[in-house]
Amino acid sequence: MLKDILADLAIELGRTSTDEDKNARIYRINKAAEEVHEGHDLEEGKDEKVFIFNSEDSPQIALPPFVFQVRGMRFHDSKRAIELDSMINRYNFQWANENELWYLKFRKKKEQCLSRNITNQSIIKFSIPLAEAETFSVTITGETDNSYRVSETMTFSPGDREKQTVLNFKHVEAISKNIITKYNITIKDVEDNVLGHILNSEYQSSYKIFQIGDSESFTLPTEASGVEVWFKYKLQPFKNDEDCFLGTSRYDKAIFWKYMEHRSKKIEDASAFREKCGDAITISKADSEHNERIQMNFKPQALFEVYEYGNPR
Repeated sequence: MLKDILADLAIELGRTSTDEDKNARIYRINKAAEEVHEGHDLEEGKDEKVFIFNSEDSPQIALPPFVFQVRGMRFHDSKRAIELDSMINRYNFQWANENELWYLKFRKKKEQCLSRNITNQSIIKFSIPLAEAETFSVTITGETDNSYRVSETMTFSPGDREKQTVLNFKHVEAISKNIITKYNITIKDVEDNVLGHILNSEYQSSYKIFQIGDSESFTLPTEASGVEVWFKYKLQPFKNDEDCFLGTSRYDKAIFWKYMEHRSKKIEDASAFREKCGDAITISKADSEHNERIQMNFKPQALFEVYEYGNPR
């Protein structure tokens, strides 16, 4: 919990005297937490969810902003494993029909601010379920008929629930807001198709786009409704005193030692703090993985399969 990490730092370094000093310390705590999160696959930081295909955009799925890294995929209906291929494979085929081999092959296309493409050039609508008590603004950047790159900002005053752009966008590059809000913002086109969301805890909209199939003749199997994704959460920064790292206080000591490592001016001190951070994580992970069995390879071994052959003539 943030207040416990701040208390440990106050004992070690002294209390902060101003709000600016406290905010600076929280900023450094968040940097330490980011390094711990990115450097380790912690149990509390991973989850699995089902995401539905967006068949209108050449069968693809859009993973929302809370997905940091994908660890595995499989079809929800058939439980069949999915292999993720590099984008470069798409450009390495050697003959005309080889691209047909992309059937049931996933590739990460890109990261973008919308979960689906804009089918018709239009205004963009923004809405919130309930009015916010604080004024905030939303800025959209993209392409119109007259400008390759232009921005427009809409301001939500207390009581406002809906806003829309004046410009008609052909392509949207980025959508962001200036503060952390209480409610999610829904993004729609002129026909009220949902294009995405800005989560209340995020400053911008961001989706990871994965595509399956790379052929014009490809049709999504009728039994394939969605994809199960095992993923690592994006870390939510500390803000309030009661905020916890990945919803637990188990790694508070690790973050404390990582903080001390970052502020160390001597190499030997930094190395010692880094080791203590690693020890704290190792102990916590060992406790959570106790008595857990891991099978390294579920696939059958071809060398041990027995085949029946006909008698040679």
